[in-house]
Amino acid sequence: PPRSTRKESSAASDVYKRQGNDDNGRLMTEAEFEVYKNKVRKARENRLYVAWRNTRGVDCKMIGPSSTCFCSHRYRDHHFDNVDSRNVGCKDKKCSCRLFSYVPIYGSADLKCLCKHSFKLHDPRTRKCKHVTLCTF
Repeated sequence: PPRSTRKESSAASDVYKRQGNDDNGRLMTEAEFEVYKNKVRKARENRLYVAWRNTRGVDCKMIGPSSTCFCSHRYRDHHFDNVDSRNVGCKDKKCSCRLFSYVPIYGSADLKCLCKHSFKLHDPRTRKCKHVTLCTF
């Protein structure tokens, strides 16, 4: 079999950035892609903008496509086009995340809880630490 070229790899990367995993890993036909583009275009007319608020109710940070969720997926990996229900659940069917929950990360340092473990060592649904039994985030 012929090896893929960098141009083909770049094209595949561009397709993934554009449609994510909405195609379930299979190549869309031209007609399917046109239907998909129209659906996405209509959904993006009325976008859902999200801001992270502190405990005083002040907006601290606008959430963008690369913002990290408690489940370790990015905002772009969640259903951010659900404007009517505002249900921004994870697109990954194997993920236990119900809704996007922003985790402040500064450089390589992420938020630690009282047990001093990273959010990555906690269950995304229950927020319980996988190493310490009495800790919740």
